[in-house]
Amino acid sequence: MLMSRVLRTIFGTIFFLSTTILLSFSMPVWAGSGIEIVKRPLGVHIDGRPYNLDVLIGKPTNIKKGRKLPVALISHGAAGREPPRHLTLALLSGWVRDFSARGYLAVAVMRRSYGDSDGPAYQSKDTCEAPNPKLYFKNQADDLAAALQAIAHRKDADMGTVLGIGHSAGGGAMLALAARADVTISAVINVSGGTFRYRPGKPLSSDVFEGCERYRTAVDDALGNFAEKLNIPTLWLYAKNDPFFPPPLAQHWMNVWHENGGKGQLKILPDYEPNGHRLFIQPKGQEVLWPEIDEFLRAQALPAWNDTKFTELRRSLGPRQRKALDKFLASGLSMKAMAVPVEGNTKSYWFTGAHTLKGARAEAEGLCRQESGQDCVVIVENFDPTGRMPRMLKQSSHNE
Repeated sequence: MLMSRVLRTIFGTIFFLSTTILLSFSMPVWAGSGIEIVKRPLGVHIDGRPYNLDVLIGKPTNIKKGRKLPVALISHGAAGREPPRHLTLALLSGWVRDFSARGYLAVAVMRRSYGDSDGPAYQSKDTCEAPNPKLYFKNQADDLAAALQAIAHRKDADMGTVLGIGHSAGGGAMLALAARADVTISAVINVSGGTFRYRPGKPLSSDVFEGCERYRTAVDDALGNFAEKLNIPTLWLYAKNDPFFPPPLAQHWMNVWHENGGKGQLKILPDYEPNGHRLFIQPKGQEVLWPEIDEFLRAQALPAWNDTKFTELRRSLGPRQRKALDKFLASGLSMKAMAVPVEGNTKSYWFTGAHTLKGARAEAEGLCRQESGQDCVVIVENFDPTGRMPRMLKQSSHNE
């Protein structure tokens, strides 16, 4: 396990960001923190053959017995020039945690030959002269469809509400999956999605389709075909400095999508350093993505954190603390807590990205006591108010 801690100050608020990278686990993790996450092999059948796919499954634990949960299916990108085994579920663990905290049965799937999933990988035979990205996406979608079929046997899975989210090639695969007649998906979030033809020995340029125009056209045709078959909302998120799929290309694909009847919203996000294509797989990038995702989820009446439950708490906070609360919630990451001094003052303190809620609570309270010199109380955990407020804030809503 690798952990790093960074101290930040925003709106008079001091907080720690703890980034945890899970290297390997086979037992439940984050148990006792309101969610439970388990890494396990998922038995599936693809083209009549049995495979075990490496999956990470998370869900909230504070649910009534027999309740079915909406499903969030999470897909990774391609390995590029690296061996597929180098991509692991550690890249997706934060997404599983945060979707679980929002009330989903979150399922991250490593496609064949990636991570600990069985192989072999699909070997694309297409070339710049004879491209077939549609077949590539179809083969990636086969793995996702098989995973959904296996998940459908779970008693806690509501297969009538399925959200798909994918990164890079996984974004295209998720669109291909949603276009299948035998799959029901409520909405798709495509983050930095697309594909292009790697050519050995040729360095990447600012235009990944340079010298391979037929492949560019074939990608357009594949997206157009998927759009014709879909009538669900989609959200497309790209960073301004994505080295593979820059804003003009993302906008072109969105135009193709709309021209073929697809429903979609494109958002170009600010530069993400050092590489905008890595937004999805880095915690700081996920902080950038979550406000856009939560807004989209609310618009589709899908589970997201609910701002209305903070009305009473906001009335009891001073202006700076209200600003800090908004920042705390908008970060989107879970396993976090916010604390304020018992006697009340203008500051608040939080810790986000902890391994457990208990850990986040202890860190936030400890930081608050250390910086304020007072006893402190935790007022928010993850996306829920605790119902506790300091004495001064109970008496007055004019704390400056």
